[in-house]
Amino acid sequence: MQNSGGKTKLQLINQCFAILFACFHLYTALFGVFQNIIQRSLHVGGGAVLFLLLSIEKMSGETSGVKKRAAIFFESVIGLFVIFSITYLITSFDRIMHPMFEINRLDIIIGVLFTAIVLEMTRRLIGWAIPILAVLSLLYAYYGSLFPGIWRHNGIGIEYIVEILYFSDRGLWGLVTGISSTIIAIFMIFGTVLFATGGGKAFMDISCWATGPTYGGAAKLAAVASGLFGMISGSAAANVATTGAFTIPLMKRLGYTPEFAGGVESSASSGGQIMPPIMGAAAFIMAETLGVTYSKLALAAIIPSILFYFGVLLSIHFEARRM
Repeated sequence: MQNSGGKTKLQLINQCFAILFACFHLYTALFGVFQNIIQRSLHVGGGAVLFLLLSIEKMSGETSGVKKRAAIFFESVIGLFVIFSITYLITSFDRIMHPMFEINRLDIIIGVLFTAIVLEMTRRLIGWAIPILAVLSLLYAYYGSLFPGIWRHNGIGIEYIVEILYFSDRGLWGLVTGISSTIIAIFMIFGTVLFATGGGKAFMDISCWATGPTYGGAAKLAAVASGLFGMISGSAAANVATTGAFTIPLMKRLGYTPEFAGGVESSASSGGQIMPPIMGAAAFIMAETLGVTYSKLALAAIIPSILFYFGVLLSIHFEARRM
């Protein structure tokens, strides 16, 4: 069912939830974050629910009949469990913080199921590698007594594994999640708003002006545009999806091979992660790990990022002269 604007009710729900999710991060950025477990669990839980809502929206348009209803029901059950598990965690906060906290059977069930959901969300987003590595690590922790030689240890009980993963700020709600729920989320919101309000077009116009009259202008346009967009996004995937949609077809029309066009865009977009002021997620983790401010790390990245793009532009120039 659509409204007068042509959007379905599900699309409106998804948009409202996404706005609410963004407002949560803006609120905590302005007025201070919650306790680690609360802040980080709301971040992960909200992201998982939004992902599932978008998945249901996609299924509604692609599938039909029994398969569609079964898939939507399955996603809905997962989403409801995520909401329940995060609510359970937050309402149990005082009990968790108590020095005599003891994990019970319900805690174990919820912790195991939620961890499995996180692994499944990870698999859907970035593939099998990280989930498989995580599962192997958990199996090694639990069955350590079965390993030979230096690999052997006494094994860790399921209670302690769940307590660390789900009921402390050292597992799912650890340092990386903390950085994502505070610094990275805000920068991603900022970059998206800037690009949606015309900032991205301005970067493309600047790139065209700077590279148009030179050898390999179209390919250099891709490199410069990706570098400029990387300054406001820090995400290689988002960079390729935005600038690449324009620059890759342009390079192919001008005679560059598809392999070269894709290589230029992917390398230039990857470089956006080291281009200040907004770099990739790894930069925030490095700053936290090294105990330095992010501004110092961004300042130190200026020269390496310039050298990186200088190398990309040189490669493009020589390839264009060879054609």
